[in-house]
Amino acid sequence: LKPRKIFFAKICTTHTYSDKKAVIRDAQRAGLEVCSGGIIGLGESMEDRIDMAFTLKQLGVRSVPLNVLIRFLGRLLKETAALHMMK
Repeated sequence: LKPRKIFFAKICTTHTYSDKKAVIRDAQRAGLEVCSGGIIGLGESMEDRIDMAFTLKQLGVRSVPLNVLIRFLGRLLKETAALHMMK
C-alpha cells in the first residue's frame, strides 16, 4: 500500500487502492500469510504514513516492510523533498 487512499492514485496507475486491499483480503482468505508494506518519501505527510499503518493493521497484516524512495534524475518523483533520516 502506498500512504493513504487519496495519495495512492497519484503514484499508482495500474490498480486502485481498493483493488490492492481486495487482493490482500483474498490472499488471507486463501490461507496465505500476507506481507504488505509501503514506500515512503513520495511526498506524503506523517499523517499519510500513520493512516497506511492503521490500514495495514485493520487488514491484519503482520509483516510490514517499508522502502524509502531514492531520488535521482530521470525518475518521476525526483523533485520530491528528501526524507530526513530520523523520520
